Amino acid sequence: MSGLSTTWFGVIRSTIDGNVALSDINLGDPDGNEIVHDTIGKNLICTNMFPAPQIGDADDGIPDPSYPFSTVGRNVIGQCGFVLAP
Repeated sequence: MSGLSTTWFGVIRSTIDGNVALSDINLGDPDGNEIVHDTIGKNLICTNMFPAPQIGDADDGIPDPSYPFSTVGRNVIGQCGFVLAP
């Protein structure tokens, strides 16, 4: 996904065998870029996203084991480094 301007964008509870590349996504909602609970087979690449991607309302600061962080098979590049379990 590239070049999106809207209010909200999310990659939530998705299973993707290959790469996920997100770039130039600009949103009006200050916590509108949400990436959580995904299984990505290869790389997750996030660049030039505003606001920066985050877990959003799925977490509210208290991790919920039923709504886990994402797993990525290879590398996390750019702004999405938070998606893996700490």
